[in-house]
Amino acid sequence: MNIQKYLVDCILNGSDIVQERYDFEYADICGYSELIGWKIIFFRKKKTSPFLSAICFSDIYSKEDVKFCNYILEAMKSKIRFGYDVDMITKMFGKQSYIAYPYDNICRYVYLFDEKVFASFGFSKSKNLVEIEMIFDKEMANDVFESRKELLDFHNDK
Repeated sequence: MNIQKYLVDCILNGSDIVQERYDFEYADICGYSELIGWKIIFFRKKKTSPFLSAICFSDIYSKEDVKFCNYILEAMKSKIRFGYDVDMITKMFGKQSYIAYPYDNICRYVYLFDEKVFASFGFSKSKNLVEIEMIFDKEMANDVFESRKELLDFHNDK
């Protein structure tokens, strides 16, 4: 999955809300990001990289946030939408690689597709999708998948 979209290109007449950071760190990799607050992140290793390394949508609870993020997902030609529940995501992607229940009361269904794409879908207590993280860079995807699984295994062994 090679996504070439820039966040600023997804938002008509609203490019002034997108902030650029050239020293942003994502998954222990320093690179270029486009941000809307800390809720929406588009990350590349370099600004000139044609493809996204990662995207992240966090804490998407309000109707306005859901509508805005779905607009961005639609501009990206993604079939995923906020408002989907666990059943819809598992119908789209199948059985998860593992489920993480971290400290923040969000249940995350985690996938590693063909050892190339990491995906984490976070669900609130009401089982609605409130978080999406996808990493498209193969090295980053494998590292994040393994390190989070090791952390999960460590906590489960206690």
